[in-house]
Amino acid sequence: MKNLIYLIVSVALSGCGSAFLDVRPNQGQRIPKSIADYNAMMDNTSLLNTFSSHSLGMIGSDEYFMLDTRYDAFPVGSATNYMKRAYTWEKTIYEGGEIVTDWSRGYSRILQCNIVLDGLLKMDASKKENELWRQAKGNALFFRALNYYWLAQLYCDPYLADSAPQALGLPLRVEADVTISVARSTVEETYRRIVNDLLEAESLLLELPDNMYQASKCAVFALLAKTYMQMGRYDDGLIAASRSLSIKRNLINFNHLDLDVRYVFPANGEGNPEIIMFTSATNMTPLTTARQCVDTALFASYGDNDLRKTAYFHHNSDGRILFKGSYVGNPAFFTGLAVDEVILNRAECSARLGDFEGAKADMQYLLDHRIDDVLDQKMPKINNDNLLDLIVSERRKELVLRGTRWEDLRRFNNEGVFREKVERRIHDTTYELLPGSKRYTWPLPVEAIAAGKYEQNSR
Repeated sequence: MKNLIYLIVSVALSGCGSAFLDVRPNQGQRIPKSIADYNAMMDNTSLLNTFSSHSLGMIGSDEYFMLDTRYDAFPVGSATNYMKRAYTWEKTIYEGGEIVTDWSRGYSRILQCNIVLDGLLKMDASKKENELWRQAKGNALFFRALNYYWLAQLYCDPYLADSAPQALGLPLRVEADVTISVARSTVEETYRRIVNDLLEAESLLLELPDNMYQASKCAVFALLAKTYMQMGRYDDGLIAASRSLSIKRNLINFNHLDLDVRYVFPANGEGNPEIIMFTSATNMTPLTTARQCVDTALFASYGDNDLRKTAYFHHNSDGRILFKGSYVGNPAFFTGLAVDEVILNRAECSARLGDFEGAKADMQYLLDHRIDDVLDQKMPKINNDNLLDLIVSERRKELVLRGTRWEDLRRFNNEGVFREKVERRIHDTTYELLPGSKRYTWPLPVEAIAAGKYEQNSR
């Protein structure tokens, strides 16, 4: 791969606008032609598996806050100003000129997938039964679906069955030709594309990947479960989560970890048995260790016998509580797919469908691996009446700073019992994000609106 420089690399961060049209290959570039070339493109982990499109959601969620002094000292610059405005959910986030955003990174990865899919489609029919051909196509379909899923959680309204056929969705690019004009779809069409890509990918992929950066049937079912839950299709979510767990259900027993080290989990996720598919997010200025304070209510929600309280958090010398529990094993944030989330997803689907025993079994299995054996206060009493409350609470405690909290806040806004108001106070000003607010849907970047002539999201 080191001598193979693809055209896509030159445009990887330029977004979905006219900048693509100005790119010309040079002598160091070559157009991919072979199955090996296309698999190499899908092994481009620096593009596909890092800087995932979670920044706005993680900045806007309620898992952390900034002290006034650190907010005041926020660095000024086009790359960071929109993050400061996102922290207080401003109506206008982008000023224009932001080069790297969740949107541009997501569509760069989608373009990579479309180049692979177009190239594979044009190959001789005899090559299409090749296992490597199937692997390349399956990976491309999965990563396209994954990025459309991520982008939908930021730039589309939450899925509601009544409004999804009319609500603004994403521009669904399914071809590599960027000169083709693509209008915004509906939310219904966006989710249908995600599901269809995943179902096709499942028929092509192995049950487990060669490495944690690649897609697999296990990852397909894990992402399908998340997607169906966003759509309120808990019966389908239950099936998908169960199929994922039938392939992989290993959990780390936190009783066997050294919880006193600065980073508890293996560096870069290597050897972590819970990881199904690895992606990470970085470069979120409000969430760097220099600025973040873990939400006090979140930290207080862990019992003294809950090992996650030590595995996930660190008491800084200045009194702040910092997050250290990323499955990346360093200050970056793990945003991929892992067994613990799939277990929580299946438990929630089971509880919503009335299978309380199945849900309780999943929660018992998870908490058995998170609660201190020595203190042995053991589990909170689980009964049918409080089961869903427990699952929702455990989602927040288990999946800290993985990008899932923003998705859950949006999803729970549709249910009165789990609706929450998010607040931030800066000096004497209180900022609120109310349940059901239009601010749960972020605006499209200025350049995307100009290039695509897209209708802007209402805020």
